[in-house]
Amino acid sequence: MFFFETAVGTGTGMLRLTQAENGVWKAYTVYTSLQELSSSREPLGKRRAEGTTESMPGDLAGGTRIERRSRQKNFLDKEPATLVIGAGQAGLNMGARLQSPGISYLITDQNERVGDNRRNRYWTVVLARGDGSQRTVRPRHLVWCTGHSGKARIPSFPGQEYFLGSVYHSSQHRDASESEIRGKKVVVVGSGNSGHDIAQNFYENDADVTLLQRSGTYVITAEKGIFMMHSGLHEDGGPPTEQCDNVSESLPWPVQLELSVHMTKTIADVEKETLDGLRRVGFELDFGQDGAGLTRAYFTRGGGYYIDVGCSQLIIDG
Repeated sequence: MFFFETAVGTGTGMLRLTQAENGVWKAYTVYTSLQELSSSREPLGKRRAEGTTESMPGDLAGGTRIERRSRQKNFLDKEPATLVIGAGQAGLNMGARLQSPGISYLITDQNERVGDNRRNRYWTVVLARGDGSQRTVRPRHLVWCTGHSGKARIPSFPGQEYFLGSVYHSSQHRDASESEIRGKKVVVVGSGNSGHDIAQNFYENDADVTLLQRSGTYVITAEKGIFMMHSGLHEDGGPPTEQCDNVSESLPWPVQLELSVHMTKTIADVEKETLDGLRRVGFELDFGQDGAGLTRAYFTRGGGYYIDVGCSQLIIDG
């Protein structure tokens, strides 16, 4: 890693070398990332504004903070450096980012108030209650916090309507202890993270659990493999997070995925006892496309893997 300064700003770079067959070292990849503009340095640390009204530009004649803010908002003293069209989520985020290094900006919108593009689309929200009734609320703000891959994909099976037991999707699972399931038979369809965790939850509440595996699953343990993936970077005592992020982003995706193949093999060697145990009981393992393991499975499928926190040993033990 190296740090540099140009005429316009400062940045961080990554240089990787590889050795050719003749023993000569050559540059394999060079990555640079501009981190800060020299003309608009962010007011962080000792660069934060300090003092009183008397010490600000213009002294007391410049007015109080409120008076100065009013002149600033109306651009009475200078033109805005940036015009942002649209005061929605993206426009407001852009404004906040420009404000941090002190770049002046003006946000315009066709609506009367900030947030009206969302407010006009949802005036009201209808909530469905557990007893079947509904309530209409009129909140001032609407915040989406549905999580990554939050939309449930709920399949249906022929003859499902004739099953007399309980059928529900993993997104509806709360905790097996909320119902009396001791000794009852439970079938969990799917062997990804959710399937394993729910199966383990039912087992720990004394249910007779069958985990139905439809296709191979990549298994990596939280205890060993996950730590190996972050070793030297995102770990306790490691480099600053911003430097770790630069390292992680400094390789093209095809190269990162190719390196993931080697990492996956290394992790498999360390976790051989667990993987062999799963194979012995008939659990089908899959190491992902090209054998690139967790990284490729996560970014291309959003699934197909299990980060083991104890269920694998339960499967091995029968």
